[in-house]
Amino acid sequence: MISRFWRGLVIFIFLSLCVCFSPMAFSDVLYPDPDGVSLDEAYRSITKDDLISGVNESDPKYQYLMGLLYWGGDEEFGVEDSPSKAYELLRKAWDAGIFDAGYTLAFMFDQGKGVKESHSNAKLFLEQSAQAGFVLSQRDLGKAYLGELMPRAISYNVEKAVYWLEKAAISGDQVSAAVLSSLYYKGDKVSKSEESAFHWRLSATRAKYGDNELGNFLWLGRFYERGVGVKRDIVQAYKCYDLSGTAGSKGKERVAEEMTQDQIDEATRQSRAWQEEHNIYVPSYSGLEHQSDGSYQ
Repeated sequence: MISRFWRGLVIFIFLSLCVCFSPMAFSDVLYPDPDGVSLDEAYRSITKDDLISGVNESDPKYQYLMGLLYWGGDEEFGVEDSPSKAYELLRKAWDAGIFDAGYTLAFMFDQGKGVKESHSNAKLFLEQSAQAGFVLSQRDLGKAYLGELMPRAISYNVEKAVYWLEKAAISGDQVSAAVLSSLYYKGDKVSKSEESAFHWRLSATRAKYGDNELGNFLWLGRFYERGVGVKRDIVQAYKCYDLSGTAGSKGKERVAEEMTQDQIDEATRQSRAWQEEHNIYVPSYSGLEHQSDGSYQ
């Protein structure tokens, strides 16, 4: 008879192999940025033949990319809309450990497109892809708990909404940070907190994912000007208004009335330094000022 020791060793080795060769052991998020920049770059770097070849070789990355094309169709790649094919490929990619696929699968189940409608599955896929670190799933799960998405699948829950929005914001999502700032500023769904409103709006201007830094700077300028959640600082207010372009013109004029020329020069210097560091420029960088007719001269 096999000894208790050897029986235990065999079971341990078997379970270890099961974990090692399970599809989820190779799980991954291919394109983590919620603004889709890396996904667009992936499509620009491949051809339809590449996609077909990859799908034929059961490569989960290409299954995912082709599945997305079938989900809505794509003229450039000559792929017609086919929700059923989209589901087949995205499900294969998911089963192979591509967590990105869970986001689209969630909406397919919620809408009953390409697969039988199932709100429990919609919630499951959105939650699992969010837990795996897919930032767009984290953001939309947060919005869903606020009642903005998938109302038949996900019940309103502010605490869970804040939890997932914070996860996404900490991962670098600008949109989630801005939503959190608005929630805390208004205080209509969470306890009002000016400090939290300021913190998340500042985070939005520093987020690595998103392209609305200048819009968030307008809000940040107001916070600095009024001392909302932060000590009042008219130099920082002027800088933020300057970075807001046209939208910040009146704010600049307003705070400039309280400032010395040295303060204005310092605020302008900081604004230009930020623009140079991020390679984003507003007209004031070139010395142009907003005119009453809407132009810059």
